[in-house]
Amino acid sequence: MSAQNLSKEQQEQLLRMAAQTLGKSPDQVKQQMEAGRLEQLIKNLSPSQSQKINQLLQDPQALNQLMQSQQVQQLLQKLMGK
Repeated sequence: MSAQNLSKEQQEQLLRMAAQTLGKSPDQVKQQMEAGRLEQLIKNLSPSQSQKINQLLQDPQALNQLMQSQQVQQLLQKLMGK
C-alpha cells in the first residue's frame, strides 16, 4: 500500500500522528508538506530520526515496504478503531 492508496481517513490519522510527534498542528504539517518544506518539519527531530526519514523519502520502495508492513497496518487499524 503506497501513500496514494491510503484512504482519506488513514491519511488524516498519519497526519495527526506526525503532527503530534513533531509538536505542530496537523494544519502546519500539511502546509509545510504541500510547500515542500520537509526540512522544517524534521529539524526538531533527533538526528537519528531525521536520517531515517530522509532515507525513506529518498527510497520509494522502502517507504512502500514500510507502509505494507504488518505493524503499520495494525497501527492504522487501531487508530481507525477497526
